[in-house]
Formats: sequence, structure tokens, C-alpha cells
Amino acid sequence: MANRKTTNTATAIADSNFVISSISPPTGDVSALPTTIVITFNQNYLRTSTATVISHYNLTCGGNVFAASSVNYVYGANHVTVTMPAVGALSAGTTCYFSISPNVANEAGYPIVGSRSAAYLLTNNVALTAAGATAAVGALGGPAFSETAGTTLGILSGINLRVGAHVSALQGQWQENFQAGGSVINGAVHGDGLAALNVNFSCPNGMRITGLRGRAGAYVNALGIVCQDRDQAAYWESSLAGGSAGGAFSVNCPAGTFADGISGRSGSNLNQIALLCR
Repeated sequence: MANRKTTNTATAIADSNFVISSISPPTGDVSALPTTIVITFNQNYLRTSTATVISHYNLTCGGNVFAASSVNYVYGANHVTVTMPAVGALSAGTTCYFSISPNVANEAGYPIVGSRSAAYLLTNNVALTAAGATAAVGALGGPAFSETAGTTLGILSGINLRVGAHVSALQGQWQENFQAGGSVINGAVHGDGLAALNVNFSCPNGMRITGLRGRAGAYVNALGIVCQDRDQAAYWESSLAGGSAGGAFSVNCPAGTFADGISGRSGSNLNQIALLCR
């Protein structure tokens, strides 16, 4: 009987084999970077070498991209500790994204390769959001934007949208403090500026925006607003406008604060959105 030859081949790894076990400082504070992240592996996977332990790395904060050479990483038996570089003070609403791919192998020593582009993304758009803002929802894509009314009295009271299967355009509306019937300031249109806005959501008199709800994935698919009164004792939320794709989300300003700005990313659609709060 002829001998049979067995060949081990490279294998893609599922996200479930990697766990972000800790982030220090905790998510929500990027002003204190450098940030240390501990990533735990399934113990069946081993590093391939001590010389090249990270085959893909990216850290982007507010449009600034930090090179892999600025990262410190140390391997343990079944984990890697990654220390991101100091990025300096960041304004509220700035979001940092990181993704890395460690070189790992199965127990026999055969390499396990990534399945996304040239490198496997261990984490896909894990966001650390500066204090004074809600978490960002949606995904990377299109230029970043950030907008406030430019006055200490301006608080978001409504939004104008262009919607279809996705939210393709967004415009914020500001009013002075909690003045009922005060003049409305329309902001810039983010997204498809050539499309007519076809949905308006406005807070009831005496209320201002404190949160957003909707659906998001690769784009912001549907959007609605959450409003509260000055004492945050009364609560109102709009319906949702847009499509049914993506996962449901709800983000809110910290207790006692209101939305005075919006930030995100947009191209021909609204890719990402967050509220700036004060």
C-alpha cells in the first residue's frame, strides 16, 4: 500500500479566537493615551517568531496615522500586550481606530494567515472616544467632519435628513438654549449635498437633543433623535427614518449634558455619526 502524504495548509482565524481582554485607560478616554491593550489568543495558536510579531498595524486618530514603529508590543504565552503611542490632547468627538494582526501558527508550527485583504484584522474599528462625546456609530469611509453652532448658547434641537435605504445626507439644527420658539440655525449638509433633504425631526418646545437611535453597519442606515427637557425629567424620541439594514443602536450624552455638535464621516452617504456633548 502506498504511503499517504499529509500537508498542513494555512488557515484563516475567526474573530472568536482573539479577545480584547483589557484596555487601559478604559474606553471613553483617549486624552490619556498612550493606551495599553491586552489581546488574548486561543491557546491552540502560537506565535511564529520573536522577530516579527505584528504583520499589520494601524492607528488613526482624527486623521493622523501613526506608524507601526511607534508601537511597543510584548508577547506572553497566549497573549500580546500592545502599547499605542502618545497622541497628545484630542478634542471632544475625536475617535481613534486601531487594528493589528499578530503572526501566529498552529501547534505544529504551520502559519495561520489572515483572510481580509493582505492581513487579518484582529479588531475591526474598535473605537476609543474622547470624553464629551457619545460613541461613534457606523464605519470608516469618507472624510471626517465635526460641527457646532459656534455659540455658547447653541444646542441641537433637530436634524434634517435625506433617506432611502441609507441616510445619504444630514444637517443639524441648533436653537438658543431652551427658549421656546427661538430662531433655528441650520448647519452644513454632510453627505450627498446635491440631494434634497426629505425628513425633519425636531424636539418638542422646551426640549433639546440628548441622544440618537437608529440602525448602522457600513453606513448609517436609519436615524432618529432623543430629546429631553432642561431638567432631563421629561423624555421624547422620534420615529426612525431610513432603511432596515445594519444593527440597532442607541447613544446618549452623559447625564446632565446636551448635544451641542455632531461629528462623523460622510461621502455620498453618511458613514458614521456621533454627538458632541456639553
